[in-house]
Amino acid sequence: MRRVSLTSLRAFERVAATASQKMAAEELGVTQTAVSHAIRTLEGQLGTDLFSRRNGGSTLTQAGRDLAFELTPSFARIDAAVASVFERSTTLTLSVTPAFAACWLAPRLAQTAAEGHVMPVQILATTETVSLSAKGADLAVRYAARSEGELLATEMFRAVTGRSVTCCSMGLPDLPLIETRWARGRGFAPNWQDWFALQGKAMPDAVQVLQLPDENLALQAALSGAGVALASDVLAAPLLQQGLLRIVQSDVAITGLSYWLLQDQARSRSRDIVKLCQWIRDGFCGEL
Repeated sequence: MRRVSLTSLRAFERVAATASQKMAAEELGVTQTAVSHAIRTLEGQLGTDLFSRRNGGSTLTQAGRDLAFELTPSFARIDAAVASVFERSTTLTLSVTPAFAACWLAPRLAQTAAEGHVMPVQILATTETVSLSAKGADLAVRYAARSEGELLATEMFRAVTGRSVTCCSMGLPDLPLIETRWARGRGFAPNWQDWFALQGKAMPDAVQVLQLPDENLALQAALSGAGVALASDVLAAPLLQQGLLRIVQSDVAITGLSYWLLQDQARSRSRDIVKLCQWIRDGFCGEL
């Protein structure tokens, strides 16, 4: 039996239901280009056109109407079944730093939800260390040089900027250099002097350095084209994978701290905790 992509089928079903690739892309949390590519892939796998494209518009072919007629109730049943399972799941509390919540966790939760899977998790975003034994959280992703728990990844800090920014002198754009300076001075945050020193250079006096108190702010500034951010590859991963940011001088990288997964040992065999732990691991593995 010929197999086709489930992702492509989902994309086609949403386009057929909404009569709009743009609306389908918004519902699925992907780009319109990704939806268009998925449909083209599906047509190639099926060996038939699902849309008749002419005069700048498109309508379903008979094959497309037949397929949509079967897919819509099928996906509705799948969605209902998944929702039923998650309704019986226990909501877990996951402790993370605010930057990790905004830059790494939120995009993956949104993508998972767009794929029809809602993670039963409540986010506790804090810079304070939450005691699992005191039942402050069921799980934690800790950011430290060393910690108890399972090592997920060690980050590397690289220079990143918006995709449309053009590089000039020193291999960097003629824009402010952005770095993170945490308000309470916690942890480790490399600076641009470290970046230049790694290449055996002194940072030029004329360079403008902009210090921001949070990694998410630094990434958003780089994304808008306001400067070049010295950013963790872990936190920047979603934006890099989407092609919204790019790395400047990829051979220059500063080793940062590590991310550790901790869980409440008393509940470590819980189905929901096992599932959430694996989802977090898969997220890190997907970007290495």
